[in-house]
Amino acid sequence: PDVEAADQLLNLFYKSGAGDHVPVAEDLALGLSYAKKNWPGLLAAMLLLPAWEWPDAPKYDDVPSWMWPAFTVYAFHTPQAFSSIGQAEKYAAHYLRRLEELARAAGIARGSAAVKASIDVYVHRSNCIPLYFSTGSLKRHYELRAKLFAISLNVPPQEDLPPLPRDGRKLRVGILNRHFGQQTETYCTLPMFEHMDPDRFDVVLFTNHLTNSTVEDYCRQRVAEFHLLPDDLESQLQTIRSACVDILVLGTNVTAVPNEVSRLALYRLAPLQVVNNSSCTTSGMPESDMYISGVLTEAPGAEANFTERLALIPGPTHAFQYEIDRAEPTDGWTRERLGLPEDAVVFVTAANYFKIIPEMQHAWAKLLAAVPGSRLVVHPFNPNWSSKYPISRFCSEFDRTLAEHGVSSDRLLVSTAKFPSRNDVKELLSVGDIYLDSFPFGGVNSLVDP
Repeated sequence: PDVEAADQLLNLFYKSGAGDHVPVAEDLALGLSYAKKNWPGLLAAMLLLPAWEWPDAPKYDDVPSWMWPAFTVYAFHTPQAFSSIGQAEKYAAHYLRRLEELARAAGIARGSAAVKASIDVYVHRSNCIPLYFSTGSLKRHYELRAKLFAISLNVPPQEDLPPLPRDGRKLRVGILNRHFGQQTETYCTLPMFEHMDPDRFDVVLFTNHLTNSTVEDYCRQRVAEFHLLPDDLESQLQTIRSACVDILVLGTNVTAVPNEVSRLALYRLAPLQVVNNSSCTTSGMPESDMYISGVLTEAPGAEANFTERLALIPGPTHAFQYEIDRAEPTDGWTRERLGLPEDAVVFVTAANYFKIIPEMQHAWAKLLAAVPGSRLVVHPFNPNWSSKYPISRFCSEFDRTLAEHGVSSDRLLVSTAKFPSRNDVKELLSVGDIYLDSFPFGGVNSLVDP
């Protein structure tokens, strides 16, 4: 009961965002003294210090095995956002250490109830989005993640599916998406197949959910077959394998949070399985054979960061189909309406909230300081990433960053509007002179608008 009560307190603490901040020296000393007082002291320390900000945090071997599931929740907690420079790198390094510990325990004592329960907690609660903002390689992170997924979901060893002879038949290309509705993953997967020559290819779509949307209807019209997958896993596997596709493309992001497609991706479903750029990193999954990217998208030596074979096509590889459900803007925006001086240099960005890490805020604050009278318009709260954002926190932290660089807060305009269409976003961005992209996670999808 004490552990369950502490777990509830942890959830409240993390939801507040307080656990995302760098602890002061006094708290680090207090946490260390607590942790020496057996498991109740460890619970107290967990309520005081975020795992990735605690250099003396215990390892799994130092924690009572019965407490491992609760400790896993703590060790792999997903921050709302990073609040200080360097946290993204620190978090990624911490995350990898914990993955190594858990994977090592799985190898030594896979039959242990504590190990199995801890892996199940990780798999069902994991969120890898904060890893995207590290500049280092994530290959090892995702290899271990896939290994833990396979253990938790009892995925047996997979056998290869031999390719069928090509002579005298069309190539069968399968696309697997959670759904084909109005979402970024559909808009960037659709160009992969909508213009395929029907005399040479049979395109087969597989989906877990129907949306009955305009976009889904268009997808159906462009392919030979459309399959709604059954609810149970075995029937899903049978449906996909029975379609005998030569290539299966994973069109849903399998690198953020667990979903139906990431589970299916652990299985051998086609002779060639391909990850497209809906997934923001390598998948780490042994049954994913190829990651399709572009010469202008990847830096030299990028293949070292992928568990898949990196296939580079000419150009940037990112293409989008936004015309099917195109909607005219419902409103127009002017500088006067936004209270922006007509003669000011106006920087604009639609980079998502999560991408605007502290390093980015400081870079933009320096830019404003270097250009007298300039303004920055930010539209960061789009619905593709989350349905709820800590808006007040974002504004207050950005204001503090501006103040550090001698920039008044009235030179920052934060848009919290929920626009009905992409073209409304473009109308807002049109008031600007220069668009600012994010780093290290560039906004390929949002860069289409400017």
